[in-house]
Amino acid sequence: MYLLDVSELVRYFGTGRDQLHLAFNFEFLHNSWNAESFRTTIGRTETLLGALDAWPTWTFSNHDNERHARRYGVDNVKPAALILLGLRGTPFLYYGEELGMPDVDTPRGTDVVGRDPSRAPMRWNSSARGGFTSATPWLPLPPSAINVEDQAVDPNSTLSFYRDVIALRRRYPALRTGAYSNLSSPASVLAWRRGDEIDIGVNLGADESHVAISGTVIAPTQRARVGETLDAKGTRLQSGEGLMLIRRR
Repeated sequence: MYLLDVSELVRYFGTGRDQLHLAFNFEFLHNSWNAESFRTTIGRTETLLGALDAWPTWTFSNHDNERHARRYGVDNVKPAALILLGLRGTPFLYYGEELGMPDVDTPRGTDVVGRDPSRAPMRWNSSARGGFTSATPWLPLPPSAINVEDQAVDPNSTLSFYRDVIALRRRYPALRTGAYSNLSSPASVLAWRRGDEIDIGVNLGADESHVAISGTVIAPTQRARVGETLDAKGTRLQSGEGLMLIRRR
């Protein structure tokens, strides 16, 4: 359902016995990298789908749209992952986004619809053919550094970050089914709570900002902050920095 307005999308959700169980939220996919814009889109989605007892979906990239590593910048792929995997609902991951894979420019004349840059093959290793074919791929490969083999053994890689946060979704029921509630924060910071035990804050602004969340850090975009304990005064977040915390009980 390629609809860019959640209020139109909800017309296609049913009761569980008819119509659609899930549908891509393209209003979210096309969101600009702006905290207030995300707050509005997420809030509208929660309100409109919640009234139907329907289940949200979230995605940043797919085969018909520019990859979000290009739209938002490669420096923002980890904070984007924290948003995508920290919301209430089903996240959809487009292959390669867990590597921070950008669009790949295609030769003139090969792409007749303008979508092939987001459909380039994913690298499994840094070899000439990407580790998955003995032939020359029809579409060009991304840069050799963006590959599964290298990122899988690098604890600071985008792939490791995705794996860490997905593991936390399995561990904490609040991240799967816990209610979403918006938290008060500066204009440039998106902050929310899942259930009564998980707080998340992401600075989408260009400048350092403060967010009043507290607890033990379990998923930071800067790995060195794992295990850091924050009190009620909160913490400073650099531009593009995000934190997931388990709250004190």
